[in-house]
Amino acid sequence: MVKASESFEDKEWVVKGPHASMVIKHPVESLEGEILLLLRVHGRIRLSQIWLRCKCHLWEVSLALKRLKERGLVEESPLEQ
Repeated sequence: MVKASESFEDKEWVVKGPHASMVIKHPVESLEGEILLLLRVHGRIRLSQIWLRCKCHLWEVSLALKRLKERGLVEESPLEQ
């Protein structure tokens, strides 16, 4: 634990830039295509299932879904119990 008098800037272990795993690894257009294909095959699908099948960061899937939703290509709805 860092004491109140210590500064994070003095520590070598402080991350000063984006973590390597946070760098975009999939072009958003490619993810949009993958998501549309998954929806064609499965119809309705959970976000978690899309994320696992696309093998990318959750925020990347969220961005692709947001763009698809803005263009009217997908819609969100609650799962029926």
